[in-house]
Amino acid sequence: MNKIFKIVWSKSRQCYIVVSEYAKNTSGKKSVATALVAFAVLAGSSAVQAAPPGGEGVLSALWIGSGASASGENSMAIGRAAKSTENKSIAIGSDAKAYGRPLTGIWPNKEVHPATAIGAHSFADGDSTLAVGFGTNASNTKATAVGANASATGTDSTVVGSGASTNQASASVLGSNATVTGVAGTAVGSSSTAANNSFAGGNNAMATGGNSVAIGVTTKASGTGSVAVGNTAQATNNSTTAVGDGAKATGISGSAFGQNANASASFALAVGVGARASDIYTSAFGSGASAGGTYGTAIGTNAKANVGPGTAIGANANAEGDGSTAVGGTNAPGVQNVTIAGNAVSITNNAYAKGQNSLAVGYQTRSMGIEAVAVGTKAVANGTWSVAVGRDLFAKGKNSVAMGESSQAMTDNAVAVGLRNNSTGGSAVTLGRDLTANGEYSAAIGSSSSASGQFALAIGTGYAGGNPATPSSYGANASGNSSIAIGRSTQATAMGATAIGGAQDDSALGAKASGVYATAIGGLSEASGAGALALGSNNNGFGAKATGEKAIAVGAAATASGARSVVVGVNSSATSNDAQAIGNSASVGSNYGTALGTFATVAGNADRGIAIGNSNQASTATTVKVADGIALGSYSVADKGAGVSGYNMTALRDNSYAGTTGAFTSGLGALAIGTGQKTRQITGVAAGNADTDAVNVAQLRSVSSRVKAYNENTANGASDYILANQALVAKSTDKDKLEIQALNTNEGVTLTFTPKTTAVIQNGNSLVTAGAVYTAIDKAKTHYVSVKSTENNNRDNNGASGLNSVAIGGAVGVSGDESIGIGHSITGNSDGERSVLLGSQIMNLNREGVLIGQNLFNKGTNNILIGKGIAANDAYASNNVVLGNGATLSGAQAVLIGKGTGSYGASTVTIGDGTTAGTQAHPSAGAVTIGKGAKSYGASAVTIGDGASVGTAAQAVTNSVAIGKGATATGASSVVIGDHARSSNEGSVAIGYSNSVSADNGVAIGNGTSVTAIDGVAIGNSSMANRAPGVTGYDANDNKTDKYAGLTGRAIMSNHGAVSIGGNGFSRQIIGVSAGSADTDAVNVAQLKSVNLGFAGNTGTSDVNLAKSTLGIKGDNTYIKTSAVGRNLTITPNIQNITMNGTSASAGTGLADANNVASAINTAVNSAGWKIKAMGSGLGVRTGDTEETRIGNNDSVLLQAGDNLVINKTGNRFTYSLNPVLNHLTKAMFTSGSDVTTIDANSITMTSSGISLTNSGINAGNKVISNVASGG
Repeated sequence: MNKIFKIVWSKSRQCYIVVSEYAKNTSGKKSVATALVAFAVLAGSSAVQAAPPGGEGVLSALWIGSGASASGENSMAIGRAAKSTENKSIAIGSDAKAYGRPLTGIWPNKEVHPATAIGAHSFADGDSTLAVGFGTNASNTKATAVGANASATGTDSTVVGSGASTNQASASVLGSNATVTGVAGTAVGSSSTAANNSFAGGNNAMATGGNSVAIGVTTKASGTGSVAVGNTAQATNNSTTAVGDGAKATGISGSAFGQNANASASFALAVGVGARASDIYTSAFGSGASAGGTYGTAIGTNAKANVGPGTAIGANANAEGDGSTAVGGTNAPGVQNVTIAGNAVSITNNAYAKGQNSLAVGYQTRSMGIEAVAVGTKAVANGTWSVAVGRDLFAKGKNSVAMGESSQAMTDNAVAVGLRNNSTGGSAVTLGRDLTANGEYSAAIGSSSSASGQFALAIGTGYAGGNPATPSSYGANASGNSSIAIGRSTQATAMGATAIGGAQDDSALGAKASGVYATAIGGLSEASGAGALALGSNNNGFGAKATGEKAIAVGAAATASGARSVVVGVNSSATSNDAQAIGNSASVGSNYGTALGTFATVAGNADRGIAIGNSNQASTATTVKVADGIALGSYSVADKGAGVSGYNMTALRDNSYAGTTGAFTSGLGALAIGTGQKTRQITGVAAGNADTDAVNVAQLRSVSSRVKAYNENTANGASDYILANQALVAKSTDKDKLEIQALNTNEGVTLTFTPKTTAVIQNGNSLVTAGAVYTAIDKAKTHYVSVKSTENNNRDNNGASGLNSVAIGGAVGVSGDESIGIGHSITGNSDGERSVLLGSQIMNLNREGVLIGQNLFNKGTNNILIGKGIAANDAYASNNVVLGNGATLSGAQAVLIGKGTGSYGASTVTIGDGTTAGTQAHPSAGAVTIGKGAKSYGASAVTIGDGASVGTAAQAVTNSVAIGKGATATGASSVVIGDHARSSNEGSVAIGYSNSVSADNGVAIGNGTSVTAIDGVAIGNSSMANRAPGVTGYDANDNKTDKYAGLTGRAIMSNHGAVSIGGNGFSRQIIGVSAGSADTDAVNVAQLKSVNLGFAGNTGTSDVNLAKSTLGIKGDNTYIKTSAVGRNLTITPNIQNITMNGTSASAGTGLADANNVASAINTAVNSAGWKIKAMGSGLGVRTGDTEETRIGNNDSVLLQAGDNLVINKTGNRFTYSLNPVLNHLTKAMFTSGSDVTTIDANSITMTSSGISLTNSGINAGNKVISNVASGG
């Protein structure tokens, strides 16, 4: 017989049946023993997510990664050693920590104070904290830190940028390595620094003085209340102002305006390229002008007043003597000498000078205040030391200045320069036309603009007429205290609000910031929530909107209406609290939801949902529809909520794995990486070990049936077998005053124009009265004033040819009506009406421009150009705001801040040295570019970070985002967030340091991750997603006859790129996985541990759990022995051979081999025989011989009946009996005990009774014989 008879599959028992047969023999008898052994191998695995069922109050957590933990309700931890300890907190990334604060109150009215940490080693500890990026730290209430190693440890602080940091409350930091050291400070730009209530904008900018402002590269504002604007500008003492590249203001209350201008003494003022004011109360106006003597004044190119209280007016004028005055390019060498080149000034009969030492020059001028100056037509200087120069002017306040036409300086220290301006607030400044500065220390520059809030700044142009019909046609409006509005029709209406970005036309609105400390950048952008940021606009009439408290919206038509929501991308939205939507058309409608990618969506009822992935249309968007759901990758839809029971393979099992409790029913929304029709593999998965960990294919392939062998109770071997703003801030000074002094000498009359009102004009040892001056220069009768120069242009005071225009300086020509030109070599043609031109080498060819600086060129309308070497070359380049040197632009409604910036396209925002938005051949409308050397090539691009770029000059891309130092997005609709991250394909997403995506719709999250497969997803540091669609997984049906029908199609072959959480040489666990139920769901370890082996016997069925138990196949060690070695199980009978000893057989206890049994039987049969011997016993009589006779196997024995015997044979039974008739007997004896009856031929004798019957008679043995019948 066979040792193993057969192996069969039992369909009813769902297991294999192995049958063995053995024969055994004991005690000389033949028998056959049959044993039945049954066992089965069953394996399978799928990823799952586990959590207990219940209401939201008991929702469980999600954690994925080795050593990760999420202990708060609804919390999440994804990544190696990631930790989330408080309710609804999120930690994503290796070693990420999100601690948050505990819930307060009673459900469902609990207050939630979660923390969010995204990125390797990120740390978020505190109420509503957010830390995004490698090594980030947000560890105080509502602190936000974004960027590698960024740190925000102050309450309500915000930090964006690699290495940026602050530990101060309400601080804002934007830029790599930037820092804020004081409360409510703002630092924008790489390595910038800001102190309390200060603003630093630009790389290496330092605003270290309290309430200071520093704007520009390597700019420094270290004094309290100091302002420095321009590259390397320095304002290093209290209340100092330095504006222009290299400008320096080092004396107390000193001011320097212009490239390399220097005000080194207290209360000194230097205006112009290279101007120097080096002693107290000195003033220098003009390129190369120098005022070095106490109270000295120099006005004009290279004018010098370096000795005592001298005055020099005009190009190359030199006041050499102590207290001397030189006008018109002459020298005044003597003490208190006055020299005038030509008859340049006259005083009319209608002028009236009432104030002590005052001066009135011109028709109906009035000088009513002490040492006041009024020059022009109907100019009135009422205030002490006030100045009014021009037509219909009113300088009412002390130290007030009014210049131009129909302007008023109504309060102390107020300045009004231009047409129809009103400076009514204390120390207010207006520069342009139709301006109003009502707030104390406010400033309005441009046209039709208003600064009504305290410390407010408004820069912009508006409606061309004098009385605009609707508010939308106004210029800039800064009505909130400390607010800033820059651009056409911009509005900053709340305290600390900032609005930058002009309107496209008269009917449109510019940027609007109506929330406290809100910031709006870009035309039509709106920031109405407190602390909100809106950045972005486009040419289709849609700007960014941030209406929620502390909300952030970046991108055209981006909307952030939820409190603390963050939106980045065109047409994206976040309508619930603490939501994040990043990517074009991304949307989040639930609290704490996160959507990353184009069209990524988190539905309104899906609180805490996370959607990551790109799509080209809303119908195939990555979508989360349930609370706590997660959707990763394009087409993915998370619509399976908590409380779903997974596939339970322990059903109908007698022996099941106990760890399935809680692992088979999810407690949170599902993680989806595809849909029912589109699936992905999860690659790079480390082997899970917890019950809710994910299982990889290697574990599935390694599922083993554990087998042990026993001899009685002793084991005999064991084995088994296999079965992831810059806000432009400026501050005015109250030291801009103009003083006019007159001195009569033998050489003529000298008029000195200087922004000082404290100096007096002396001649010898006596003062010159206004009447004496009036008599001396009565014959000149000049109606309007032009400063003379050696230049031919404007030499004869004819540079101002436009109606109501003003031209001051050599080679200054202003042909446009109501325009102002002050400086040197300035040209404003007839189309440049209502423009303001200040500086040198300026050419303006269109209307309503504001050009301040050197080497400026403008062809567009309503432009504001401040700096050096700026060119607006296109006639369509209108409504732009430019602050910085070397800028070039050709589009409309653009904002450029920084050195060497470039803008080609409408509604762009470009902030930072060397930044560029588009090219002449490929304009980039609606692009936002922030950071040194950042580049945006493509419409609606968002580029933030030094060296970051979207698209290339040769290949523009649309709707893409690149945020981070060196970040690169060259694919259309792609999103890149992180230093040196890059994405080259359409719809791709790269979030984290140095990530790389080179396939369409790829998603990389972490640091150093890469995606090279289409639709691939890489999550976690150094993860690689390089497995393309169409990969066939491990097929457990191979070489099987009874196959699972569901292992086919998308269940065995992927149709999307893989999801990877590991890379070459390393892997990660996926934890917090609920048990899968569909064929394409992932399997958790609990399901794997629940795999059972079913088996059946001759009677009954059972099973064994492969995770905790071992199927033992044991012999009784008497008849059967088993042994497990390697992958082999050997079942061996305990064979005991039958030994023949002559005619007898012997064997030990055990089983006999069938051949041996047969042989023994044959031997026994062949050698068996009978020994027969005749013997007598008792009265028996033996006859014949006494020897034994052997009867052999083939011999026969004759059984013969003798006399008086009968033999009967029935089958193999022989029966002997007496013959009924006995013959030939001579005597017979019958014995019973002691009684003997003897019968012989002659008698019958009974010895016991003495009775005998003989042939001679009867002996009755003395017994009575009775009842004898009659003999007769």
